[in-house]
Amino acid sequence: MKNTIAALRRAGRTALSWTDTHLDAVLDYAYLLLFGVILLIAFRGTTTFVEPEIPYAALQRIRLLLVLVVGAKLARSRDWTLRELLIAVLIVGTLVRSWQRVGRLWVLEAALLAVGARGMDFRKLVRAYLCVTGTALLVTVVLALTGVFENLVYFREGHRRISFGIIYPTDFAAHVFFLTAAYAWLREKHIRWWELGVVLALGAFCLVFCDARNSVLCLVLLAAGLALLRLLRTRAAKRGGEFALPGWIGGLLCASAPILAVIILLLTKLYSGENAGMVLLDRLFSQRLSIGHNAFDWLPIYLFGNDVYMTGWGGVSEITEDLIARFFFLDSSYVNILFCFGAVTLVLVLALFVYSAVREKRSGAWERLWILAVAALQCMMEHHLMELTYNVFLLLPLAASTDAPLAGETRQRL
Repeated sequence: MKNTIAALRRAGRTALSWTDTHLDAVLDYAYLLLFGVILLIAFRGTTTFVEPEIPYAALQRIRLLLVLVVGAKLARSRDWTLRELLIAVLIVGTLVRSWQRVGRLWVLEAALLAVGARGMDFRKLVRAYLCVTGTALLVTVVLALTGVFENLVYFREGHRRISFGIIYPTDFAAHVFFLTAAYAWLREKHIRWWELGVVLALGAFCLVFCDARNSVLCLVLLAAGLALLRLLRTRAAKRGGEFALPGWIGGLLCASAPILAVIILLLTKLYSGENAGMVLLDRLFSQRLSIGHNAFDWLPIYLFGNDVYMTGWGGVSEITEDLIARFFFLDSSYVNILFCFGAVTLVLVLALFVYSAVREKRSGAWERLWILAVAALQCMMEHHLMELTYNVFLLLPLAASTDAPLAGETRQRL
């Protein structure tokens, strides 16, 4: 009898241990599954394939499942630091308030996913993003080239620009850039020369077929920076030392997003059509300065955003005189966020970028720090910073991005 009772107790402890061990894994898998579904639906919105529409009730069910899964993950989370708690509150509070005012699709989901990523290995999220978005982009290109999707073609100053099933050539190139940046994030210091050659080849492809100068420049800078870091690491290893960037360079990279945001906001605000230098720069920036300056003249700036009506070229098969007359689109992410999501949201996003970059700097992940800086540059010209289907780095702040605890960091338990 005693042996039976002891066996039952052992079985109970084993079952409880199994539950504790595997429940977290089940929640993580459920989170990743919902993340993939949201990515896929959001990606569909960047393509020319718009029919049939996804029922609103289905989107609501996905949102409810995400709330339940993230809520369960947070309920089981342990060892929260005061810093993490503050970040989570700021992310949810700010983005939910912005979502209430503006109603932008996927803003609430981005907030929930960012908080739900707390403690997860960020590489898992990047792999999921690469798998879902990369596959979706490849399928879209094939279907567009075979005539299943509409393959929009534009012309700029004699250059033929192909969209490959995406709503605009620059959006296609942006997908290529962010997918490449995510792949480089996984490879970081182990990336090989032939892989860097592929990055340059992708840049050449986007230049020839899309004339997407911003993403092409960023792909070239991404490859060049990773190549330089590889050479510097090799040289340091031959000397028997450990490579580290000078402190001022690391600090500059950490602050790249705020610096770039201030630059583009000032240039946009101070733009004058009577200044020849400004006009030349505006032409180089494809009228981003003059159009953004109109926003400063016409639109108020709210703390948590406003529903700004914009008309762009994306998804348009024929550019008419009427469309040209009505064209108004805030391409720069920093200008776009300021007017559409609000000043508080812009400050939060920039602060979270700096926070994530500082973590990579302190852990010596110089390649990842460079990737974040180039992504910040890409968003200086294009509007994808707040779009999860492009920018998976939105989920980085609370995720575990390093293999070891940060040097000198103490965790204050709640």
